Amino acid sequence: MLAVRKVTQQNKGKKTAGIDGRKALTNKQRLVLVANLKIHKRPQPTRRVWIDKPGRKEKRPLGIPTIYDRALQALTKQACLT
Repeated sequence: MLAVRKVTQQNKGKKTAGIDGRKALTNKQRLVLVANLKIHKRPQPTRRVWIDKPGRKEKRPLGIPTIYDRALQALTKQACLT
C-alpha cells in the first residue's frame, strides 16, 4: 500500500500518464491496484518522449512507465532498503 501511495499521491510525476493513459486514481482504483500487484508479471512497454537537452539543440529520450510498473518499482525499492 505504501508503494502505491508513493507513486499515485506523493511522487512528483504522479500526473504523468504512461502508455496506458492512466494518470489520477481514485481511492477505489488504488485499492484494486494494490490487490493486483504481482511481482512475476512482465512489465508493459514504456511511453517514449523526447525532451530537450539543456543548452543544446539535441534531444534525449525519456521513458515513462505505467502506474502499475511504477508501483512495482517502488515496492522493489522498499524491499531492498529494509
